[in-house]
Amino acid sequence: IFKLLKFVHDRKYLHRDIKPDNFCMGQDEFSQNVYLIDYGLSKRFIKESTGLHIPIEYGSAFVGSIRYCSLNVNRGLTPSRRDDCESVLYMLAEFGAGDLPWSYRLNGPNVMKQVTDIKSAVSPQQLAHNMPSEFALLFQYVLSLQFEDR
Repeated sequence: IFKLLKFVHDRKYLHRDIKPDNFCMGQDEFSQNVYLIDYGLSKRFIKESTGLHIPIEYGSAFVGSIRYCSLNVNRGLTPSRRDDCESVLYMLAEFGAGDLPWSYRLNGPNVMKQVTDIKSAVSPQQLAHNMPSEFALLFQYVLSLQFEDR
């Protein structure tokens, strides 16, 4: 999955909607392949005119899936590569645990604030409790990335 994301990022695009529905398995002789689909919310993160990374902005409009978006996107920051990676980790954590701590909060008023509060309070170790210990380390690493980091 991270190889797929690297392929997208190497082409200077963010996916911005990482979720299980956007991954497909190949069939027959391609059954070992995983495909990342649905680039409808994708966006360049390197400006073609300057070759520079887009700037971080606060108060950005929300794009993606509340369940899997990064905490920074929940808070209204411009998405970057780190956010796609964080989304993958939430997706994998859900696969391991069967659910995410904020999944039951995806209805009703103030959903974004409720999910943001829960994501802020949950540690990588809590999310990785059913996963190999390396998963929590990877999560900590991704959470430490700065806006323009790879």
